[in-house]
Amino acid sequence: MAEIKLYEVGDRIKITAVFTPTDPTVIKFDMYNNSVFVVTHEFGVSPDIVRDSEGVYTMSYVIPTRGRWSYRITGTGAVQATGIWFFIASGYSG
Repeated sequence: MAEIKLYEVGDRIKITAVFTPTDPTVIKFDMYNNSVFVVTHEFGVSPDIVRDSEGVYTMSYVIPTRGRWSYRITGTGAVQATGIWFFIASGYSG
């Protein structure tokens, strides 16, 4: 069973995506709060996504509100892959 991580509102988290055997043509990180779409970050467009090495990308994200969060990472083009992960954010959401 996958472990669901717990964070506080305002925490900066690091999300890592690993693609093999090479880099996808397009990489997107889609963020959802309580199953409602919040924002898409795309490599090459969003400055918060960094290519660490071939096939490895990280995104820094500050959690803006509490709730059950999910994020979907999608690679298209040269590598086709999608994954979904979850976390919980608690605390004051102002």
